[in-house]
Amino acid sequence: MIRLARIASLLVAFSLLASAATAYAECAWVLWGRLMGGPPKNEEVFFTLDAFESRTICQEARQAQFDDQAKQAAAQGKKSTA
Repeated sequence: MIRLARIASLLVAFSLLASAATAYAECAWVLWGRLMGGPPKNEEVFFTLDAFESRTICQEARQAQFDDQAKQAAAQGKKSTA
């Protein structure tokens, strides 16, 4: 049961990281990440993943982050069912 909770927490963290958004700041595109903690505090932490000169490159990096997170979540799912 505890193992399942840990895996669920990791999946939540990965999915939240995958929801990273872009922001425009001083002529640079910044890829942000977000993590949310579990109970009791439910703290939210934002952090920069990288900065890019163009929106297109930033969006490509965001898509790569989504793809990586999906692969990691799938690998975690396979490990938990074995």
